Amino acid sequence: MIQIPKYIRTNEIEDVLSTVAFMADLVPQLEDNPIYWKWLIQAAHNALQGSLVCVLSGTAGIGAFPEKLQSKWLEYFEKSRTDSSITPPPERLAPFKELLARASQQEHMHYLDGSPLVLTKEEVCDLHFLNDLLRNNFVHFTPGGWSIEGAGLPRIILTAIRVTTWIMLEHPACRLKLECRQASSLEKHAIAIHSVLED
Repeated sequence: MIQIPKYIRTNEIEDVLSTVAFMADLVPQLEDNPIYWKWLIQAAHNALQGSLVCVLSGTAGIGAFPEKLQSKWLEYFEKSRTDSSITPPPERLAPFKELLARASQQEHMHYLDGSPLVLTKEEVCDLHFLNDLLRNNFVHFTPGGWSIEGAGLPRIILTAIRVTTWIMLEHPACRLKLECRQASSLEKHAIAIHSVLED
């Protein structure tokens, strides 16, 4: 019988790090268990989206929300200074593609003199494919079969990991929040994933 903790705690940083660690544990098993690609795809999407949230949230914690919702939160912050009874707006992430687009724009990535994400057109297509066809089909799995050509999957997963690790290790908005052990662990796990999936 395993010992179950009273509470299971995480945050946006730990979520990204633990997801990449999970991927590193999973990739050596793919050859014997091809169905594990499903979980690798979902994990790659989770890690990437989580890193986008980490880098875009900003000091107010709302930079990854839809723009209209950000405005409501700014209004709430202002009004709550004098009215403690005011109810905060909901919390909701912007769609994945919007987060990815923001991360590629200097206006959203300038915090602590950070640089925007630089992606080729092919990489953007791969990440949109990861979101639209792969991850969404698995999360909203309908009755029936599922088949996809495996040849492009390593490239797509590696693109997601490259972007995730760049955001977490290179952009100061994330890098400064990582302890040395966390950064080393992320780098180690990313290398392990690459070693299995690279040609």
